[in-house]
Amino acid sequence: TGGTGGAGGDGQNGTTGVASEGGAGGQGGDGGQGGIGGAGGNAGFGAGVPGDGGIGGTGGAGGAGGAGADGDPSIDGGQGGAGGHGGQGGKGGLNSTGLASAASGDGGNGGAGGAGGNGGDGDGFIGGSGGTGGTGGDAGVGGLANTGGTAGNAGIGGAGGRGGDGGAGDSGALSQDGNGFAGGQGGQGGVGGNAGAGGINGAGGTGGTGGAGGDGQNGTTGVASEGGAGGQGGDG
Repeated sequence: TGGTGGAGGDGQNGTTGVASEGGAGGQGGDGGQGGIGGAGGNAGFGAGVPGDGGIGGTGGAGGAGGAGADGDPSIDGGQGGAGGHGGQGGKGGLNSTGLASAASGDGGNGGAGGAGGNGGDGDGFIGGSGGTGGTGGDAGVGGLANTGGTAGNAGIGGAGGRGGDGGAGDSGALSQDGNGFAGGQGGQGGVGGNAGAGGINGAGGTGGTGGAGGDGQNGTTGVASEGGAGGQGGDG
């Protein structure tokens, strides 16, 4: 499993100007979780605008599945690894004290889930399934309301990662009837991240493409053999 991305730095507090935004979380390593977005800076006393929370880091992509054992007709292509979970968005900064119209900072958006790994090609057999896309990161919460102000909005949940593509099936050269082997199934798209109160949930990831079926062998004196079926696409 890949390492988790580093957390984004917190934004600096404002004085009379705009407080700085939290830093974005780092991207996870292959299959690893994205880092948490940094918190937005708080607005200064009596004036200034609070910072928004940082965006969560993108989850790392899942590793590709290994190819099936060469020349062994009983081994499928390997399944692709799952994509990493997107990082959570950072928390919005607090509004300035005593300003009736001042809103707190918005929460950061959740990071996107990593893409699932592609399935391995079948060497002598069926292609492997694509890996599941990573789950989108949860949205950051809006900053709480200070005296006289309003709370910030929640961020948007991160989009789910794309499912990995299925591996290709092998040709019918090693099959007894000469028929090609089926392609692997596309991986399922990742689930979108959750929003905070009043926010928007993330969109689900796109399903992976099914693998191509293997070619049938040419006929000699009998009937030519059939090509393998293409793999089914993954759910979105």
